[in-house]
Amino acid sequence: MRLEYISAFFKWCIYFILANRYMKHPERHLLLRSTLRENFSEQYINRFEGYRMSDDDMKVLTDSAKILLEKIPIRTHNSFLLSPLWASLIQQKTRIPLAVVYGDLEYNEKKLFVCTRPLGPAADTESALISGGHCWIEIGGQIADFSLFRTIYYGNLQEHIRKPLIEQFGEGRGPMIAKPELFNKKGLNYAPSYSLSLKQTERFSQGHLNLSNIQEELL
Repeated sequence: MRLEYISAFFKWCIYFILANRYMKHPERHLLLRSTLRENFSEQYINRFEGYRMSDDDMKVLTDSAKILLEKIPIRTHNSFLLSPLWASLIQQKTRIPLAVVYGDLEYNEKKLFVCTRPLGPAADTESALISGGHCWIEIGGQIADFSLFRTIYYGNLQEHIRKPLIEQFGEGRGPMIAKPELFNKKGLNYAPSYSLSLKQTERFSQGHLNLSNIQEELL
């Protein structure tokens, strides 16, 4: 396992946990596949499962994350805005098959977020908070989480949960990209419950930023 820290804007960084080989967790694999069937075809899901990111793909992820770190003010519990925004930028620049999903998140078997209901077709980022879940991107066999550390540092987490997270990961962390198995080794368990449709992802990301201007910065 290799930990790689990349400098970003202000006091944030992009936090990567990279592995040399890919390991599937059968139960999570089946759960994720079932979640994706809500909004994606079998052909797309097969391509999604088989895709592995190149160095150029990873550069798009890091560059787009840095731009969002600069553009989006710090706000806690904002995963339903940040994940769709990040996904939209990635999809504008690449053809990587990805999915924006949401569900439960545990740390050392303690629930940080619990998803209580699916989002309706007309839901927005504010109503998404009612679901109680956490939102992230599944891409290339990895999980990409933009917002967790913002909530850890500035949210109202109970101290007995917040303190060990900061002791383990440190201060000044930003978006994370890692294989699910490596997140598990760090005590983080991402359990997908539902996926966002392409229309939902687009709607959640619109109206918050001028995406065309940001896309020009990625060129």
